[in-house]
Amino acid sequence: KRVRPVANESLSGRLLVTNGGPLDVRRVVDIGRTAPRRSRPEIEDVRFEPRSIRSVATMPEDEFIQRLKKLAVADLAPLGPDLQPRGRNLVVPEGTGKCSLVIVRKTEALRVHVNAAGRLRLAWENDIELPITDLRLFNNDLRTPDTAKARWVQDQLALGAEAFLCFGLGRPFEGFHWLQLNNIHLSTNPAWQLR
Repeated sequence: KRVRPVANESLSGRLLVTNGGPLDVRRVVDIGRTAPRRSRPEIEDVRFEPRSIRSVATMPEDEFIQRLKKLAVADLAPLGPDLQPRGRNLVVPEGTGKCSLVIVRKTEALRVHVNAAGRLRLAWENDIELPITDLRLFNNDLRTPDTAKARWVQDQLALGAEAFLCFGLGRPFEGFHWLQLNNIHLSTNPAWQLR
């Protein structure tokens, strides 16, 4: 079951394995008791207490890729018919959309780059440039793109790596939920983690 844990306070970098916390890619965690906190399109949201997170195991690479393959779809259609361009991004109007999380499997070439404003972006169809929030592509401040890592991902994609793109609709801003790319998982390197 796909869920997005939501806390009363902002989740901090202290929860990341690089800072001594339990969270990383492929990390299996127990988040304790949860309670639904659902509104469209964020139907996956569950409220939880960050202090209750406990690390259980690290998922083997092959199992991780198999789970991604099982969950992945061909395009962004599961987000619903309300998905529309706004500027160079994609949005759904506040309170609409079928869901807020989707994994898209891509085998064709993609372009990951840092734009002229210094922001990390994924070039998508029809001149759309989606923001990337995958923490593995940022420096320790979690804000500044790590250009070397971004180039490495771009090189992997150029070599034909199968990519699993984990998209999410953000919280409402200016009347819209804005689409972002939360994670990039590569079949050629499923062990790629924060460390």
